[in-house]
Amino acid sequence: MWKDINWETKRVTICHNRVQLVTKDTVKLPKREKVREIELHNAGYTTLKIYKEWQEAILGRPIAPEAFVLQWEINLLQDYVCHTGKVSRKWKEIYNYLNKCRVKAKKEELPYGRIHDGRHTYITLLLHGIEKDDKSIIAPASFFQVYESAGHSLPRAMQNVSNTVYNDETGDRWDITRFWNEAIYTDIAECWRFACEVRQIEEEMMTELEKATKQAQKQQRLEKAKAERLKGNPPEDILIEYK
Repeated sequence: MWKDINWETKRVTICHNRVQLVTKDTVKLPKREKVREIELHNAGYTTLKIYKEWQEAILGRPIAPEAFVLQWEINLLQDYVCHTGKVSRKWKEIYNYLNKCRVKAKKEELPYGRIHDGRHTYITLLLHGIEKDDKSIIAPASFFQVYESAGHSLPRAMQNVSNTVYNDETGDRWDITRFWNEAIYTDIAECWRFACEVRQIEEEMMTELEKATKQAQKQQRLEKAKAERLKGNPPEDILIEYK
């Protein structure tokens, strides 16, 4: 939730885990049933700030602290939490969109990976380091910090008093933050600004027929979302029309 982010210290508190069990959403404690804190690297911090500003622009008001971070336009406008199963489907949509762009740019398509596979990649890179194009090496992050950040238990052979004290009480995961600040050099804010400019130019160049078609497609998505939403018997007065 947005309240779990401390913008001043650039830290996120991992205090719950929202999962899908059969057809229902369940909120439970995180891995090892232990609350932990994660430092945000520069790219992560910037992305979350932009995402928050985007949500507030849609709502026309400050976002509620108790609102879940991962929401889309329809969820925000109709005031309901996105189902966890739809998060995975949205992830596939993003993948398909990226590959369309890559094909258009005559680049090789990205093989599909689940959201959870990104976690595997994250841990693997942190433990092994990265060789950059200029052959310089980004050194691996602290083994202990990676384990704690991922919510994993240390291997049995390493479970002793000294390591437990270090793992539980030491470090703001500064070495992980150092690693990703070196590895991710893309200016996220500049990319977002450029994307917004491109979208604005494209909309200005659209014909009236194209604008009407786009609006009709948007309305169809809203009606579909309404139908899915009503299956859960919510109060109808929270269903808000697009302006």
